[in-house]
Amino acid sequence: TFEFENRQYVVIVDAYSDYFEVEHLPNITTKTIIKFCKQQFARHGIPQVLITDNAPQLISGEFREFAQEWEFLHSTSSPHHSRGNGKAESAVKIAKTLMRKCKRENCDFYSALLEWRNTPTVDMESSPAQRLMSRRTRNRIPMTEKLLIPEVVPEVQELIAAKRRRTKFYYDKSARTLPDLEVGQEVGTGETK
Repeated sequence: TFEFENRQYVVIVDAYSDYFEVEHLPNITTKTIIKFCKQQFARHGIPQVLITDNAPQLISGEFREFAQEWEFLHSTSSPHHSRGNGKAESAVKIAKTLMRKCKRENCDFYSALLEWRNTPTVDMESSPAQRLMSRRTRNRIPMTEKLLIPEVVPEVQELIAAKRRRTKFYYDKSARTLPDLEVGQEVGTGETK
């Protein structure tokens, strides 16, 4: 969940396609978030795994029961390492950027979101809409009917794997292996926010 202009929003992202849904919620109670999830699952199918942050509504007994009843694994990211849920963090950043831009330029957020979903992703050669639906979605930009014909996007798995390898390569450039700790050795910990 995130806040923009004193309104609460929730975002859910498909890890395969990077396609995300964003919706304003009247409140962020567990019941409201479960209802949102059910709507998304009815539209896109029940995920095998749902990764969330550790918001109280998402770690409640009620949400745990929902996960069991709907038969998906609920996993939470590390409380002090939000990048562990990078897809959602990225979607929130994109949604907020679109919202700010639309407010500044007085344009329609959903039209901007539609354009974003139809825009090919760097290094992927296809848009989130194409990867999720195997087709472009019609928008207000003129295009030939041929471009709207459904077509499976080839080699998505390979492109995702290549992107992950590149990310790992650049991460590993600055990462280092730490020495093993001895039993009883004193260690320091960083401050938490």
